[in-house]
Amino acid sequence: FSFLVSQEARLLRQWEDVSLHVQTAEAAHDHAVQRARDRGVMALTRAQFWKDPLQASTCRKLCSELRALYIELNDLRQFVDLNTTGFRKIVKKHVKVTGEGEGEAFLPTVAEMLQPKAKRLDDTLQAVRALYADLAADGDLGTA
Repeated sequence: FSFLVSQEARLLRQWEDVSLHVQTAEAAHDHAVQRARDRGVMALTRAQFWKDPLQASTCRKLCSELRALYIELNDLRQFVDLNTTGFRKIVKKHVKVTGEGEGEAFLPTVAEMLQPKAKRLDDTLQAVRALYADLAADGDLGTA
């Protein structure tokens, strides 16, 4: 369980860092858009901003980080599922072999411990996927 907790914390910090980097860049873009409007000049749209040669390398780097983060988060999510299934099967086998049903009392406890982690990982995976789609495919989740 400590492996799961430490990996989850590391990946969530990584997500926060990437997300903050994007937010900071977009805040600068929003400021530039406002200045352009004040002067009556056309400003870059959000999609154009990330494709602009000045931002393209940053966008590629962020997309690469998001892909790597998505893979790691997905692996950790599968780890949660496998451990839940494995624990359930071990308990089931123990009950079958020993004839004692006490092991089944642990199943809800394990599920209660892992369910919030699984939900948080699912939510983060969805957020990473959405941000990647925004940066790499103009918001199109299917293309991303």
